Amino acid sequence: MKIWIHALAAGVMLTGCSAERWAERDAVVACERMLGQLLADSGSAVIPEPQARAAEGDDGFLVSWDAGSGLQVAGAEGGALREATARCHFGLQGDVEWVELDGERIFDPLTRQDAAQGQRDGASDLDDRAGP
Repeated sequence: MKIWIHALAAGVMLTGCSAERWAERDAVVACERMLGQLLADSGSAVIPEPQARAAEGDDGFLVSWDAGSGLQVAGAEGGALREATARCHFGLQGDVEWVELDGERIFDPLTRQDAAQGQRDGASDLDDRAGP
């Protein structure tokens, strides 16, 4: 009986560790996908494997591409690729809560902030003013 209790306890511990690793992997995949979508409008980008760690206060995961990680994005006008940093918060509810690029928040659904959408809207406004 004692062996079964130890085996059950070990199984519960392994399951907990495995679930945490799966949640971390989900965070990485979701943040990579969201960053890729946000950068798609600016042209090309190189998005390497990020680092993930538990966010402060046990509030999900912080996925980051720090300086020297190899993250490269096109400049504001499309131009050559440049090195960048990015951070993404993946909440416990299973959603990307915000994304920052070079310290500037470019996506935040709570405030409806999407810098890429703002740039697209601004460009279409200019096109509308130019007329046919």
